Amino acid sequence: MVRLTVLAMIMSAAVPALAQTTPPATPTTPGIVSKAVDPYAPTDPDELEAWLRARGEAYYRAPDARQDPAELAQTASLNAEIAANNDRAEAQEQSNVADYEAAKVKYDAAVSAHRAAAAEAATAQANYEADLRASQAAQAQYERDQAEWRRRVAACERGDRSACAPRQ
Repeated sequence: MVRLTVLAMIMSAAVPALAQTTPPATPTTPGIVSKAVDPYAPTDPDELEAWLRARGEAYYRAPDARQDPAELAQTASLNAEIAANNDRAEAQEQSNVADYEAAKVKYDAAVSAHRAAAAEAATAQANYEADLRASQAAQAQYERDQAEWRRRVAACERGDRSACAPRQ
């Protein structure tokens, strides 16, 4: 019973797949799509060209004998216009690159100047702090010396003659 169910499931999945067959590929000439390759391709040449372009198909150049001089002149004119636009775009790109490089050099100079100024400020701050510590140490020494002098003056006024002698 289980085997029959599994077989039925396999067959039900395989039947639609077997029903889908692709037509055999037939060689075609470039630029021409036959109904065997794509049954939905239009038969009108103008429609076929638009249809191929919409699908992104490659364009194949017609032989020189079938070229229209007016179309060739228009194509050359359009190609020249595209080339001129490309040249302008390239010139603009080169100008943009040059502007970027100049701005980068200016920025790098500003960064270097900022770093130099920051280093100078750090040195000035360190010198200020060292001077402040020296000043505070000198003030503390002055206050100790002043306290010692007041103590000796007070001792001298109390009658201690050894305190009245100058220090050596």
